[in-house]
Amino acid sequence: MLRKVLVGVGALLVVFTLVCFFFNAWVDIQVLKRDLAAAQAAVVAAQVSADEAKTLASEAKVAANLVQVSAGNAEFVANRAEGLAGKAQATADNAQVSADEALGMANLAKSTADVAQTTADEAKVMADEAKTSAELAQETAGAAMLAIAESEITPSDYTVVAGDSLWSIWESLGGEDGTGLDWTQFRDGMASTNNLADPGLIGVGQVLVIVSATP
Repeated sequence: MLRKVLVGVGALLVVFTLVCFFFNAWVDIQVLKRDLAAAQAAVVAAQVSADEAKTLASEAKVAANLVQVSAGNAEFVANRAEGLAGKAQATADNAQVSADEALGMANLAKSTADVAQTTADEAKVMADEAKTSAELAQETAGAAMLAIAESEITPSDYTVVAGDSLWSIWESLGGEDGTGLDWTQFRDGMASTNNLADPGLIGVGQVLVIVSATP
């Protein structure tokens, strides 16, 4: 009987031991599953991080290329700006030289204009003097001609008819050949002898003293 009890207790111990073993094995399996899931999640996260890192690296490469291109463009623009600045400086220097030359030419033109103005003023004074002398000479010549004409003409009477004028009367008398006087001498002589204020105005029936050169 005791043997059977011991065998039964031994069997129970074996069963208990097996149960404990299998339980521990199950627990270990669950822990392994949990760790495996965590590891898989970590792998997925790592893969995502790697993809993101790859994407960021590509974007960084593109940005670096853009920066490099921008740097090249900036260098080109800077060189272009430097060249334009040099051209602008040269243009400004040329403009300054041209301005100086223009100022010199303006001063020369002003001096020439001043001289020309002085010469013009002197010429005007001389012209005024010449005009005065000419007027005096003309007045003297006119007075002399009138004196000569008055000293050489002899009077006779003529009664004015319709349509007469001093010119027609002079022509009817034969002009210069008939009177011995040219038209100017005849007109001035008639005006002086007959006290005509206007030689162009004579009336019908007016008796005029006709003048002619002395034979």
